[in-house]
Amino acid sequence: MIKEVFGRMINLYMSRLEAKNKYEELRANNFNNSSSLPKDLNDLRIKLLAEYQKSKKDNKQLYDLDISFGIELWSLLKETPSFTKSLASNYDFWRYFSLCVIPEIIFDRYGDNPSHFYEKNVRIYPSTLFWYIELFNKGNKKSTLEFLSLPCFSTDTILQTIERTGNETNVNVFREILDQYSSLNFNKIGKDSHLKANIYLRKILVQHMARSLVIVPEFYEGGIKGYVAMLINSI
Repeated sequence: MIKEVFGRMINLYMSRLEAKNKYEELRANNFNNSSSLPKDLNDLRIKLLAEYQKSKKDNKQLYDLDISFGIELWSLLKETPSFTKSLASNYDFWRYFSLCVIPEIIFDRYGDNPSHFYEKNVRIYPSTLFWYIELFNKGNKKSTLEFLSLPCFSTDTILQTIERTGNETNVNVFREILDQYSSLNFNKIGKDSHLKANIYLRKILVQHMARSLVIVPEFYEGGIKGYVAMLINSI
């Protein structure tokens, strides 16, 4: 049923200019969604609105809200046979999804902020959540949620990782970085705080972006694990 909707998604992409116009229309309407959607896509929208409200009720911290809602968004889309990796990689699709399917959710989370609707690709809210869950998935919803709920992760983790990923990214390196980072003893790094952890992760990622220009992680001594250990030990 939903498959048929996504089968027609090729006609539901939205360019940056179209997205800007749609955003101004939403702004004039106080971000109340008036988009006419096919029934099955509207059913998906209703499910996502309900999941967001549940996640918001159950989670007081913004990061906890993001990963709780994000994993349900990810799950619903992954269950859709015609939701392909190609579609998930298309920002024209995510602009449409943000502005026509769940604009109320994004407005509730970020207010009148075009960056998270369409303006900046790597900050489009549903795309960011989907790829954060996809990249650091542990095989099932429960294990993934438990991992991403560790206290060393925060909204800054999403920002730091997703903004540094792209078509040429070695996903396995990023996964190994988060795995080893999550097992660090932060008491030895400094006072136990999200700020200290965030700064430390940022330094690791900066090291990786610089060293990966001259080092192939798979060929480093110890492979990717050894490469990531070297990054962490160099901080």
